[in-house]
Amino acid sequence: MTSLATKNAQYSLQILSNHSVDSNPSLLLIFPDQRYLFNSPEAISRVCIQDKTQLKKVGNVFIGSLESSAGLPGLILTTVEAGNDQVQVIGPQGLDHLVASYRFFTRRERLSLKLTQVPELPYLQTTLPSPIFQDSNISVHSFPVTPTAPYPGSTRISSPPPLKRKRSSPSPPPRPKSPPTTSPHDSTFPIQDKDNQNEPSEALAFSKHDPTQSPPPFDPAILSGREAVSWRQLVIADMFRGKKFITTPPNDSKNGKNSSTPTENSNPTPTPTPIGAWPGPAARVTPSYLLRPLPPLNPVPPAIAVSYLVIGPTLRGKFLPEQAKKLGVKPGKDFSRLTMGERVWVTAGAGEQGKDKSVLVDEKNGGAPKEVGERGKKLSKAERKKRKKEADAKKLEEVKQLEGVGEGHWVAPEDCVEPGMPGNAFLVLDIPTTSHLSVLASSLPVSPLQSLPNATLQTVIYNLGPGVLHSPLLLSFIDSLPKNVTHRFSSPDVKNWNHVTFAPAALLSLRLSLMNPNIFRLPTYDFIPAPPVLPAIDQPIAKSANPGPPTMVKAPDTPHLPSNFPPSSYLLRPTDRLERATTPIHTPLTSHRNFDFVVPSPEADREAAMLKPSASGVAQSQSDEVAKKAEMVWDRYLVAAADAREIVKREEAERKKYDGPGKGLRITPLGTGSAIPSKYRNVSSTLIQLEEEDGGGYILLDAGEGTWGQIARRFGKGERGEDDADMVLRKLRLVTISHMHQDHHAGLSTILRRRAQLSPPAEHSLMVIGPTGVRYYLHEQQQLFDLGLGSLEPGQGAVKFVDSHYLEKDGKSFPQSLRHEITEMCHSLNLKDVTTVQVLHRCKCWGVAIESNSGWKVVFSGDTMPCDRLVEAGKGATLLIHEATIEDELPEVAHAKGHSTFGQAIDIAKRMKAEYCLLTHFSARYPKLPPLNHDGDDNQGPIVAVAFDLATMYLDEFWKMERYREAMDVLFGDGEEEKDELHGASMDEGAGEPDTHSACRREQLVRTHHAATISLSQNDTFLTISDEEVVSEMRKMTAFIKQEALEKAREIKVKADEEFAIEKGKIVRQESTNIDAAFERKKKQLEIEKKIEISNQNNKSRLQLLEAREEYLEKVFEEARGKLKDTTSDEGKYGELLKGLILQALFTIMEKDITVSGRKVDSKFLKTAAAAAAKEFEAQAGFAVKLEVKEDLPKESAGGVTISGYGNRITVNNTLDERLRLLEERMLPEIRESLFGKNENRKFYS
Repeated sequence: MTSLATKNAQYSLQILSNHSVDSNPSLLLIFPDQRYLFNSPEAISRVCIQDKTQLKKVGNVFIGSLESSAGLPGLILTTVEAGNDQVQVIGPQGLDHLVASYRFFTRRERLSLKLTQVPELPYLQTTLPSPIFQDSNISVHSFPVTPTAPYPGSTRISSPPPLKRKRSSPSPPPRPKSPPTTSPHDSTFPIQDKDNQNEPSEALAFSKHDPTQSPPPFDPAILSGREAVSWRQLVIADMFRGKKFITTPPNDSKNGKNSSTPTENSNPTPTPTPIGAWPGPAARVTPSYLLRPLPPLNPVPPAIAVSYLVIGPTLRGKFLPEQAKKLGVKPGKDFSRLTMGERVWVTAGAGEQGKDKSVLVDEKNGGAPKEVGERGKKLSKAERKKRKKEADAKKLEEVKQLEGVGEGHWVAPEDCVEPGMPGNAFLVLDIPTTSHLSVLASSLPVSPLQSLPNATLQTVIYNLGPGVLHSPLLLSFIDSLPKNVTHRFSSPDVKNWNHVTFAPAALLSLRLSLMNPNIFRLPTYDFIPAPPVLPAIDQPIAKSANPGPPTMVKAPDTPHLPSNFPPSSYLLRPTDRLERATTPIHTPLTSHRNFDFVVPSPEADREAAMLKPSASGVAQSQSDEVAKKAEMVWDRYLVAAADAREIVKREEAERKKYDGPGKGLRITPLGTGSAIPSKYRNVSSTLIQLEEEDGGGYILLDAGEGTWGQIARRFGKGERGEDDADMVLRKLRLVTISHMHQDHHAGLSTILRRRAQLSPPAEHSLMVIGPTGVRYYLHEQQQLFDLGLGSLEPGQGAVKFVDSHYLEKDGKSFPQSLRHEITEMCHSLNLKDVTTVQVLHRCKCWGVAIESNSGWKVVFSGDTMPCDRLVEAGKGATLLIHEATIEDELPEVAHAKGHSTFGQAIDIAKRMKAEYCLLTHFSARYPKLPPLNHDGDDNQGPIVAVAFDLATMYLDEFWKMERYREAMDVLFGDGEEEKDELHGASMDEGAGEPDTHSACRREQLVRTHHAATISLSQNDTFLTISDEEVVSEMRKMTAFIKQEALEKAREIKVKADEEFAIEKGKIVRQESTNIDAAFERKKKQLEIEKKIEISNQNNKSRLQLLEAREEYLEKVFEEARGKLKDTTSDEGKYGELLKGLILQALFTIMEKDITVSGRKVDSKFLKTAAAAAAKEFEAQAGFAVKLEVKEDLPKESAGGVTISGYGNRITVNNTLDERLRLLEERMLPEIRESLFGKNENRKFYS
């Protein structure tokens, strides 16, 4: 539970982000030992990295709505990279399904993840619900709200009806033994079947199988109910295998060890299984690696929004130790218990001395008395018994004190602690729609908020959806809340409220735009001035039992809120920080990011540098020094930028303009970073706008988290005469996803969600090419929020998926339905072909080659090491967009991570004979400008350009990037350039200038000469050496040193050659052995395949032979049945046949009353045959029989009779049809032998 905070405890609530085109509201509650995040919108990781917000201590995340939680997978990965190893996520129903859908790209072995889904509450609440979360810092109460009407624009797919699962269907393979072996069923999840927790689900009982064979045909999509919930829990437990949230079993009483805990080596960590590949003997497919869809949600949860009431710790009063001693409390543990709010039992007489006899105990042995004395001498048996008795007595006394046994009295905390101060509380309301608002207004327990236990409600934070701010119901709801609270709103309905979320990146675009505003576009934004009148931080606040918030002056920005809102209503700003210290003080609102983008100046840079408050203890002189240095750099950059503009202008007039294929292509890198976002670079994404003759559509290459925000920032509302952001979505026709790493596709769901919300809807269909996992997880998320994958409105373009392997040059032939869709997409974009190629990365990754009928060809590498297949697929490319993650000096690092260096990427472009090359996907170690050592416009290869976020270039502008590089070096200088200036130019820099180099050597020689003269004159007064002799001696010394250096160099070269030869021999031998082994392996494999093929052909031939024989037998039987009717043509023989058939049946039944049934056409001799048979039967059987003749056999019958007796309970079928059928069955072996001969493979005959 929430404990009493210390008197000097401090905590604060920081506003990380609010409504803008690239973000949604998120809050961070900061304690010294823990941090709590409320909401995880898209790009929240980048916001935290930009603001240097430490994610290591973010151990609890509270989700308001699933639809606005697109940043959760990136947050999980980023917080793990920051060093966090346990995270608890609390959110609405469906949270487990959402997290399980991340299984293909969000997995961490060491992370312990606990999910808690907020249960539904009764419609009307009069009391606070039980806390959904509670620790020593805060207590959190949740209020889930289900809308009364469908979510606007929501057309989510409803789950199919549950299928009845057969008992014989195979089960999935067992989960690998990851450390430790605690079953995934033991993980802490909120949704469990309480009635059957101990009964294992048959659908989840993994059966053992040979891992070298194909995976069993298990499909989790058939699961429903408890089994579906259990499967999602299994998947999540396999994604995050940390065990910190799993309850440890009780210890073994004998050895003190956990009886179920295995040894360290008994459970090796499983080898990760690449998606789409079946593992070999060293690995098994586990739930999170199983390439199958999740069980569908049934029923589909509504669009639940969860609001949270957060109650902070109560600040305790001052502890009075003297008063405690007077009451008989012993210093030590009892003092600590009193300060923590617990009462203490004081025995009679304890107040005067407060002492007890100390007993030496062994802490490593469970508190037992030590068996060794102070000097290491072993105690005697009697002494050990005595000490054990004293220790037991001490433990018993402690138990008595805890339980209040014996004579004494209780001492309560209030007896020796001054009255404390109530804690602060704040309410976070998530209201996406007016339907949510109406339910929240009627179900939120307002009365308990007026008098919270040991806390005061200070602030209500509103996260409002579109159309909620101006709803009349909102004002009445605000009036129902306590009157002394502050209301802070974040809403997309506020006019011109689209602040700059990523200020450093925007400032970088501002600076670069001085060189070329057409290439380096400023992000679109709206601005509201900060309030000039703010509450003073030193305003005295009385320590009352129920302190209210400080007096707030109405800020000028409140007219953007409805005029009838309470005076204490404010817009939520990303730089707000509400603090709680010894007294409840609200710090003033810090200034909004309001530096001027239009007029660049040193003041703008200085203001941008001061966006974040300085750390405590930093002297103001340091800030002035930084500002002064920034002004100097800015002045140098202004000069360099002007020079660069002049160079480009002069060269542009002389340069021949590119007029080849693809001249109208516009390339806009939306994200140029790798792995995780940074201050200046978002994760991977590149947008290509086609020429008007090709339809003017858009192609998106990868879609990392935050891609939609980058599109919205770059295109805005179309103020620049371009397509606006919504039009880009409408005209987006093709999205390619290279692989399943999170930084390449996590933004795709937001793009699809925004596309589904377009009004009117997009007319053209959208094709998504990517790994199979992309299709799976997007359809799974469609069940939670609308991505446009469900039922379509009239005229709405569908979203089509094509797996990457279908489009490989030698890949699988794709279904006919997809062929039509791809043809339609290519036709709309005037494309000739779209081909994928599998490249070299740590997982399955595909590059793509897009070729147009207009003659241009664009190749995208994805993440890859240098790959020959990519070179082959991209021969003659117009543009190659290639990843360049690592600098050229670190090829080993690039190879280990499955990436390329800058030089390797350019070399691929040269081998491909590409005309242009765009380098992207830079490591975070190069936050601004990667160290590229290449002439971007040499005549020996492609024109190379370095990608920047939101920069837009035509192909004919690539050469300009190299001309701007000198100015960029001035702007982005990290100190190395200054160091070179201070220490002089290096030898390499002067290698091309022999005159300057010789002058430097002469200067060094003169300095050495003077130094030698001074040294000699000081140490030997009797010896005088002329200048000529000094020079002669120095020449001899130089020659000697040079000779020694040459000899040493020769020795090093000889030794290096020997080592090279030895190493080369080892490598050659090893490779020869590997080649021989590979040859033998392939040879053996070919032999096996040949034998298998021969066996398959033999089996095929046998099957064909058997099929032909069966057809011939059937033909023979058909002919026999056709000739059967000819038997009745000879009346004499047919009469004898009927007599024999009746007589045989009579002997079979042996009954006196018999019914004989025959055909009507046989009536003229049926009675005669029956009478003759009865007479003969009486002679042989010894008793008469009564025959009744009926003519009820169908006319289709070939003839014969049926005999019934014992009241028609026994019937003998002696028709000719039945006799022929029995002949076909019983004489089949003889018939086969007579027709086909004996079977040589059969040795025995029954």
